[in-house]
Amino acid sequence: MSPFQFVHTADLHLDSPFHGLSEVAPTLQSVLREATFQAFENIINLCIDRQVNFLLIAGDIHDEADRSLRALTRLRQGFDRLAEHHIPVFMCHGNHDPLTGWSEKFSWPDNVWVFDTKEVTARPVVVQGTEIARIYGLSFGMEKVTDNLAQQFHAELDVPWSIGLLHTNVGNDLNHGNYAPCHLDDLLRAKMNYWALGHVHTHRILRAQDPLIIYPGNPQGRHVREPGPRGCYLVEVDSHGGANPEFVPVDVVRWYEEHISIENLVDFDELLTRLDDRINAMRQKSEGRGVIIRWKFVGRGVLHREIIRPGRLEDLLVTLREKWGLGTQFVWSESIQDRTGREVDIETIRQEENLLGDFLRLAEVGDEDRLQELRRMVEPLFDDPRVYRHLGSPSDEQLKEWAHAAQHLGIDRLLTGDE
Repeated sequence: MSPFQFVHTADLHLDSPFHGLSEVAPTLQSVLREATFQAFENIINLCIDRQVNFLLIAGDIHDEADRSLRALTRLRQGFDRLAEHHIPVFMCHGNHDPLTGWSEKFSWPDNVWVFDTKEVTARPVVVQGTEIARIYGLSFGMEKVTDNLAQQFHAELDVPWSIGLLHTNVGNDLNHGNYAPCHLDDLLRAKMNYWALGHVHTHRILRAQDPLIIYPGNPQGRHVREPGPRGCYLVEVDSHGGANPEFVPVDVVRWYEEHISIENLVDFDELLTRLDDRINAMRQKSEGRGVIIRWKFVGRGVLHREIIRPGRLEDLLVTLREKWGLGTQFVWSESIQDRTGREVDIETIRQEENLLGDFLRLAEVGDEDRLQELRRMVEPLFDDPRVYRHLGSPSDEQLKEWAHAAQHLGIDRLLTGDE
């Protein structure tokens, strides 16, 4: 077979606003407003620069079922550029942008194929008269698809290389809505060479070979729960059918949540130095991109008394924004959350036979059983779709963090004495 290469992306969420930003400098507003579009433009540039054979988009191209005209227009402009370089596009729709409504009739250039909602269809990729691959795809016809769509996929025997294109939740990932749910075995039974998936916003390789199964994640993080590098996958397929996936960051602005411990700090000068050092490190790590950081001050120490003084953190936030929050490689401090406490010996208190010791032992989440018990307790809070849409189901790390914060809050509430 002839070697070829393609780009796999998903969850573009074009024209989606950034969440959780109560305020931002006016000079940064246009950067944030354009971020999802610029990330998409970076994907188009990657396709052209690397002269790929085709582009795959696995759903949630838009953020809402009622797409904005601006998003549709920018999408078509990108596809027009690919058409000029004879690069075809294959895309399916997901839960955020089901294939319904007026935008379903929006005209695309001839190089674009949108998979239907009724049944799995197949489209060949032909280069110089020879089929190099065949794409099998299926779109959502409504937002809440609960059927196992993966069971409808079956590769044909006479195909040089088969790709399944689907928006799905594999293995019931609790951080995402359980739409078009399936199991890994369902994907394996389809006999594809590659599964181009969408829906999960963190890039991950579910299976490294036979078949290769990949979530590319979203190309632009939009809030603090989508931290770190965001991008797409460039996949090279050799003459023997072996595939080499390369994650390529295309994001414009990068989110981080940074924890700063106040242990061993004695004054604000030392705190400012620690913050400056961390910001410089983040600027290096982001490779020229803008950065948005949510700070969490943690730990116990003498600086806690100063941190909790009225207006102190607000003043610090303004200082950080004025010093680092402007320019092309800005580091904007989104907020500062105080999780600090006064100096105490927690392990000693935990062993004491009193109310506080009992509380700390009960609040400890030290094993899987206690963690799942805590999950069962908080899950009803997230049943409301309006809550779930903005928060999602908490991860194990979030649950542990909440339990840890509850312990420290309990210490401060139950210990006697003034601050």
